[in-house]
Amino acid sequence: MLKRIDHVGVVVEDLDQASQFVREVLGLEQTASRNDPARGNRVAFFRCGDTEIELIEWTDSTERSHRLGDARARIEHIAIEVDDLASTARDLGDRGVRTAGSELRTPTGVSLFSAPESTAGIGLQFIERTPPR
Repeated sequence: MLKRIDHVGVVVEDLDQASQFVREVLGLEQTASRNDPARGNRVAFFRCGDTEIELIEWTDSTERSHRLGDARARIEHIAIEVDDLASTARDLGDRGVRTAGSELRTPTGVSLFSAPESTAGIGLQFIERTPPR
């Protein structure tokens, strides 16, 4: 059911500063970036072996405060790749895992986030990768 860790999402106070650190100090390659005014965030992905680190800066001050609090950065979620999102959601639902919100579609796949109160407080994202169109 669960294939591998796809990425770890980290909310950051300053995307440019955090990206520079990850690129220049850690030496990781940036693989993608996105500015999404509709969702109120900017993101950058960095390859680390077979997984990625997603840095997320919330541009909306209310959302930023909610997700980041007083910290400069914090891990928000662990994304796990699955073969079949619908089947995984049903199986986990049978085990008491609830989802938060609706499916999120991106150019690379479709995903669902867990309701952390149903996953021992751990923010999880389940993602089914689809071939680029």
